[in-house]
Amino acid sequence: MSDKAVSTSDVVSAWERFDGDNVDTFFWWWDLYLAGKDFPCPESPSGIHQVTDGSCDLCGDKNRNS
Repeated sequence: MSDKAVSTSDVVSAWERFDGDNVDTFFWWWDLYLAGKDFPCPESPSGIHQVTDGSCDLCGDKNRNS
C-alpha cells in the first residue's frame, strides 16, 4: 500500500486514460484507492489493475480481487 495520498487530479487523470468498457470497474477500483484499501497500479496509465488468477498482469501484485 502506498503512503502517497490520492488527489482529485489523480482521479481525473486516470479517468482520461481509462480505456475500459465498464465505467463501474473504474469507479469500483478508485473507490478502494480513495478509501485507503488499495493502491493504483503503477504500470497502468489509468491506475486500474488488470487481474488474472489473483495477480495483476501489469505490476505482478499478488492476491488481488478481480
